[in-house]
Amino acid sequence: MPLTRKEKQKFIDQYAERLQKSRAIVVLRNKGLTVAEITALRKKLRDADATFQVTKNTLFKIALKDSQFPVPDEMFAGMVSVCYFAGPIATSTKHLLAVIKEQKKLELIGALLPDDIFGADEVKRLVDLPTREQLLAQLLGAVQGPATNLVGVLQAPLREIITVLYARSEQAEENAA
Repeated sequence: MPLTRKEKQKFIDQYAERLQKSRAIVVLRNKGLTVAEITALRKKLRDADATFQVTKNTLFKIALKDSQFPVPDEMFAGMVSVCYFAGPIATSTKHLLAVIKEQKKLELIGALLPDDIFGADEVKRLVDLPTREQLLAQLLGAVQGPATNLVGVLQAPLREIITVLYARSEQAEENAA
């Protein structure tokens, strides 16, 4: 039975609401997931602040047109599902890719960021990039290393003077005894 105009508008409104709250969207090809598998997948993705949804392609594209995300027609062919990311994109994507590896019935098609489109290979490469915290630690290490060396170089003459004075004091004690 075909959907009425009112039912279609409910779907579009639901998609639009989720798109507004999302920082990124990952598009997946659904290869026959059962209801139980979809429920388990949703529970796993909830930990990564992500939401999984099977979409009606034409209605989802209508909602995309009114959002900050681009509308790639080539991504929405066949049985397509989307995953909305409200939290950190890198962490959510890593979590999703781990779920995809264990769940053989999903295939990564690409990702949508505001004003940008990524293919499946690009998404996988982006996930391999270090996180913000890792980059900050690397930067701190790069800055701290030369500073530590400079302090060591500046302290070396003082250490040598102290060593010489200590040796002279011991030598003076031996001569006095």
